[in-house]
Amino acid sequence: MTTFDAIRDRLCAKNEFHGGDSRHALPMLDAISAEAARSPEYSEQVNLWLAEGGTVLLRDEICARFRKAPFVMEVTGSLLEGKHPYAYDDMWMALDTARARVRVLADLPTVGPEAL
Repeated sequence: MTTFDAIRDRLCAKNEFHGGDSRHALPMLDAISAEAARSPEYSEQVNLWLAEGGTVLLRDEICARFRKAPFVMEVTGSLLEGKHPYAYDDMWMALDTARARVRVLADLPTVGPEAL
């Protein structure tokens, strides 16, 4: 499983904040993945974010090019149904949170005294 796959799983999972999910951010994740496949420079930024995090990097560099994309302007199939003034922010924040959770879960020991 890649980090992107794990982030996708986290976006689809129920969470404690609103009892729903963050599926509305999946098109942003797909767009990032597609752009990273096309552009080596962009791919470097994405890999840096995946490895080290960085909210500003995600918001201002990685996601910014999709701010006015149709999938942002017309969010459907989620709590943000229809045009939503904060759809872009909700998307990048969901990605940032999912990435942080994936990294924490991957780094935590799951057995033995270290898990306590």
